[in-house]
Amino acid sequence: MKEDLSDSELREKLATWRIEAQLPRDFQQRVWKRIAVHETANTGPAWLIWLKSLLISATRVSVPRLALTAIVVALLIGTTTGLVEASRWNSVTWNRLEAKYVQSIDPFNEFPHPKARGLFLKVAILLVAIAAGFGAFWLCAFFGTSDLRSVTADRDADLMWLRREFDLTDVQFQRIQALHTAYASKCDQMCQRIMNANAALDAAISRNKQVTPEIEQAMGEVARVQQDCRQSTLAHVYEVSAQMSPSSAARYLQMMQQKIFQPGLPANTAVSR
Repeated sequence: MKEDLSDSELREKLATWRIEAQLPRDFQQRVWKRIAVHETANTGPAWLIWLKSLLISATRVSVPRLALTAIVVALLIGTTTGLVEASRWNSVTWNRLEAKYVQSIDPFNEFPHPKARGLFLKVAILLVAIAAGFGAFWLCAFFGTSDLRSVTADRDADLMWLRREFDLTDVQFQRIQALHTAYASKCDQMCQRIMNANAALDAAISRNKQVTPEIEQAMGEVARVQQDCRQSTLAHVYEVSAQMSPSSAARYLQMMQQKIFQPGLPANTAVSR
């Protein structure tokens, strides 16, 4: 039966009300046991704890949201790394073509990789996302280097570097290409002369125990061949620079001077003091 009480009577009853429920005897023990279990679960390497938390959070995320997030992240990573790889490969290839061009005109220069079902579905989504990332990386790297790969397959790939580096017009490139073709046979002959002179000097040194007229003659021949080679190479460099614009010609001459005639050393450098 409902009892109507005044405010004063209600406050008096509330003041005398006491909770007499008691905690279980092992309540404190159970609290400490749960704390110990939680601390044990969080022990171990930091990466293992992070992986556990990641897997736990992944099981609480809806499948569509997990799929979208994983695919977007994988595509971003794959696209970024693919573009970086394409840029790196293009830069390395252009440098290699530069070295190839220098070597082609200088005989002394050499070429310097249920719950179980839901969990399975999420793992499959992660694998698909990883595969999508690799696919994006491969596509970006492949198409980002396709133009340069077609250039490297050309017989005159080193001249393509020259054309790009010094912004040659079609007419300039055709003239330099003709000069380069004519110089190629002369360069081969100079290379053969250099090998023959070096072989003769090696044989003379092996046959003698001191400096003899034979060795002096062989050394003189090596020096003459090298001088002829340098003069011929310099003449070709001047011919090529004459086909360029003044600014490109100056930069080309400076580059060839540093790479062929004074490689690594300025003119005022003394080898020994």
